Amino acid sequence: MRIVAYVIILTALFFAPLQSAEIANLEPIQAVWLCTEGQTVRMITDTEDKGSGATVEDALADMKTNSAGIVYLDTAQYLLVSESAMDKIPEIQPYLRKSVKVYLWEGQGDFQEVIKYADAHKLGVTLKQWKHGEKLHKIPITNGTFA
Repeated sequence: MRIVAYVIILTALFFAPLQSAEIANLEPIQAVWLCTEGQTVRMITDTEDKGSGATVEDALADMKTNSAGIVYLDTAQYLLVSESAMDKIPEIQPYLRKSVKVYLWEGQGDFQEVIKYADAHKLGVTLKQWKHGEKLHKIPITNGTFA
């Protein structure tokens, strides 16, 4: 009798509707900008997903809540960090691949141009190589254009 009950339960689970993560809904994030404004951590991606909160975890949760797609930071290639958010790098590390290149950027200029610069120059240090207090390569921008 138990075996019949287990078979019925397993069969019911097989046909139960599941919410699947469709690949089409994944946000193909290439870069993440991490900055702070006062005590608030802000995260913005090149896909225009945004989140803010008291911590990196809160900002990411806010971003996921407000995004039309599925935010998956593991696809990011670049982490852009403002001077004010340098101390937040350890908080964001668990959400990114260790091969992500880290740059200093203050949010001036066009996000897509920053990515083109990073693609062309490959000067950033990886998260795996980054050490607390280490000086990062700064994206050189003058008046919204690259030097």
